Amino acid sequence: MDTYPITLHISGKTAVVIGGGSVARRKIQRLLKSGAVVKVVSPDVCREVYELHEQGQLEWQQKLFEPADLDGAFIIMAASGNSEVNELVASAAAPHQLVNIADDPHAGNFHVPASLNRGKLSISVATEGASPILARKVRDEIADHFGHEFTEYMEFLETVRKKTVHELSLSSDLKKYVLEQAASNECRNSEVARQSLLFYLHLLSLVESSAHSV
Repeated sequence: MDTYPITLHISGKTAVVIGGGSVARRKIQRLLKSGAVVKVVSPDVCREVYELHEQGQLEWQQKLFEPADLDGAFIIMAASGNSEVNELVASAAAPHQLVNIADDPHAGNFHVPASLNRGKLSISVATEGASPILARKVRDEIADHFGHEFTEYMEFLETVRKKTVHELSLSSDLKKYVLEQAASNECRNSEVARQSLLFYLHLLSLVESSAHSV
């Protein structure tokens, strides 16, 4: 199966999750973390999902699934634990809706990779549904090489890119040089190197301001 990897911005988008068990819980938590407006359709839900409902973090419709439950959904997760229900969800979804079927990745039009986040750094591992367990194991192995210090480093990279690309009028070669320096092992591992590069950009901004004032 050919796939096209993307990262979605779903903040404020409606996400419908069919099911309320442990698999659905994991999907719900990830959707909420991404800012989605979550609606759960299931006769029963696990304790964690019920608590999220009680806290007002999601809407729970305590009922059996009906095709109309998908109206207005941007993204759909079928995790009912019942293959017949999940198949019904897949067939009821509109062509423009994003659909993930937990027990049959080929029945929907996307599957969710195993991923880790270090601030703005996201690393995903996918097997096209062949082995989610392997995807998680590989993710965990990668995680050992990218610690939480990358959260701060990503903030630095964003600052450098903002100054270099959007705030300063630099030549293409100079932009490339600065961005490559920011992503170098030296800046990745040294706070002194990061501060030196930021100071260099500050000097460039002073020179640019002086040139405009003349």
